[in-house]
Amino acid sequence: MAAKKLSHRTLGVTTLVTGMVTFWLLVLPYMLFPQFYIPKANGGIGYTAPATIEGWVFMIAGLAMLLVTVILAKLYRN
Repeated sequence: MAAKKLSHRTLGVTTLVTGMVTFWLLVLPYMLFPQFYIPKANGGIGYTAPATIEGWVFMIAGLAMLLVTVILAKLYRN
């Protein structure tokens, strides 16, 4: 049984949704919950790494979603 090909619109919407989820997982926790991250020596320039399990979970899930978004965007372009 052959797999159905996704329509161009479906790929576009899925790419957009995964991009938004990636933003929510990578940027919003970083901005809203800074206690999950280890600050740099100069606190004005950000953080170095997650300090808690929650921070690591958000970062790993966000990076996985970023990979999915990039793959879907590449498929959408073709």
